[in-house]
Amino acid sequence: MNMSEKQLYCKMCGVILNEENSTKIPSLHRCRDCYNKSNASRWSAAYRERKYWGGDVRSYGRNQIKKNPNEYCDDTQRQEVFDILTAIGWKFNKKNGIWYDNKIKNKDGEWLVDIEPVGTGCKTKLRKKVQDDGIPIPKVYYTVRRPEGEEHPLTRQEIRLCQELYFLQNYTTKELVDIFGVSLKEIKWVILTTRKKMDKLYND
Repeated sequence: MNMSEKQLYCKMCGVILNEENSTKIPSLHRCRDCYNKSNASRWSAAYRERKYWGGDVRSYGRNQIKKNPNEYCDDTQRQEVFDILTAIGWKFNKKNGIWYDNKIKNKDGEWLVDIEPVGTGCKTKLRKKVQDDGIPIPKVYYTVRRPEGEEHPLTRQEIRLCQELYFLQNYTTKELVDIFGVSLKEIKWVILTTRKKMDKLYND
């Protein structure tokens, strides 16, 4: 190995990473065994949650969740939506494809109460700008000093990957915590710092 190359270690078990035991994403700094164990625990947690709710509700990936109303990936997904909404008292208008409730929303889709839309904040707008308008994601890096001998939890490559997963692939902050193995505070620092820099660059 070249003396100028930095030796990489697994963040979870400390083993030296090489071509044989590393994952397909070297910037995660995890060996293949630790990465598989982490994923297995996440899947088992999802299984326990589904089992708690009766074991008859499936987990759907991002590509299986449609953006437009009344679009489903298959008949099972459609039936689950109808079962849940019917159970909580909503009715389906077959003429216009709108779910309604006489106290909340009428048959024409007009809201009868003031409801604040979910997901219309700055985060969603910036994601839309990055994805639809193709604006570049500005680079950020740590400027705060750490105590002597303490390293920053994320490398520059990891920060860049974190930005891309959040703004381009719509990963949640919780998912990023699991992927990078750092605290929620560090993930939020990356997202908030990126947003501040974007505001200065693109919002005149």
